[in-house]
Amino acid sequence: MKRVWSPEAVGVKGVDAAIERMKEEKKAEWRLKGYSENLIRMAIDLADSWAASISSAFAPPELKEAILKHIYPKALSVADAWIEKIGSAVKASLL
Repeated sequence: MKRVWSPEAVGVKGVDAAIERMKEEKKAEWRLKGYSENLIRMAIDLADSWAASISSAFAPPELKEAILKHIYPKALSVADAWIEKIGSAVKASLL
């Protein structure tokens, strides 16, 4: 599956390392909580598309890198809320 977010997709370079570190930390947290790899992938896709949408909509090209670094923690927060709700629904359906 093609990823929605990339530095090139939003016209910036140099944010990969910082954002990838945030993603890996959040994925490790979700794995410890027992979420499936599929749900984790979908949550990261949500964070990526959310961040790309916000930065594209509100940031001029020269500020996109700074905006992405600034908003990506919020994007992961949005994804965290999503995965908790979906994960709870999945667990409830298995009972």
